[in-house]
Amino acid sequence: MRPLGLRAALLVSLGFAAAAAAHESPAIALRLDVDASGRVFVEQIAGPRALVALEPPAGCRLDLGRTSSTLETSRDLPARVHCTSDGLHGTWRVSGLGSHAQAMAVRAEGAVTGTWTLLPESSTFSLAEAHVEGAATNGPGPGTRPPFDPRPALAAGASHVAHGLDHMALVALLVVSAARLRDALLPLVGFTLAHALTLGFGAFGHPLMPASLAELLVAASLVLATRLESSERLGARTITAFTFGLVHGVAFLEGAAPLLAHGHAPIATLAAFHVGIEFVQVAVALALAAVLAAAELRESFAQRLRASVATLAGAYGVALLLARLA
Repeated sequence: MRPLGLRAALLVSLGFAAAAAAHESPAIALRLDVDASGRVFVEQIAGPRALVALEPPAGCRLDLGRTSSTLETSRDLPARVHCTSDGLHGTWRVSGLGSHAQAMAVRAEGAVTGTWTLLPESSTFSLAEAHVEGAATNGPGPGTRPPFDPRPALAAGASHVAHGLDHMALVALLVVSAARLRDALLPLVGFTLAHALTLGFGAFGHPLMPASLAELLVAASLVLATRLESSERLGARTITAFTFGLVHGVAFLEGAAPLLAHGHAPIATLAAFHVGIEFVQVAVALALAAVLAAAELRESFAQRLRASVATLAGAYGVALLLARLA
């Protein structure tokens, strides 16, 4: 591609990067383990270490060794809180939500059963389903669960990929680096299996790497994927795509974390989330393959189209890498 075209592609990709960053929805997932004596153990299980404050009710005291009355996810967690029966039934408040995160999912376990998803406009919750010996109960008992609805997880998976753009860019590179769609099928399958594998391990507490490192490597994978050539052996391209998929799966965990924090049907939730991802991935691959098939009527145009897609995706990867290093 000519230098002028390359500069134009870089400018467009920088615009895409800004849009993608605006649509990334960092969410925080907390787990509260509560025992029968009123001790609460608060732990952050997913999401960025954002400056979000969690304020227990008046009937609770923090075990922090300082005078603060709030927990901050940037420095205080994990932490222990000691609550009376009244404290467990009081209202917990969250401040700072919306400036660093768009949602917080809270799952309470142990002597308390409850799940909440907090948004900026509703940043309070109450451990109202407390089952502490000698305390009154309010709400459904443990084991009372609504039927599983896959629609939120399906929508979350599709939305996470559609708004992120980095995953779609990698899929596009796998398609344009193959001479025909059928030559891209095995790399796409390897890519899919890999990100399903690492997303599953991460969802159940065994992430392959820290999320911050995964985000950097996702951006780097776009740059490296521009070097894929249709002349390479199919096995080599499949192994490369599988490696990229391992990293992308770790990055998907942030989108799935608020759903999984509810603790309700985690395997079904994860499966539905992944189906949403694959729906967008297959749609992108098929649409691009159809455009390339039509372009093959003029071989020179098809070559320019493949080069343009690769240049845009690579420049977008460079822009993301610089943004995430900043």
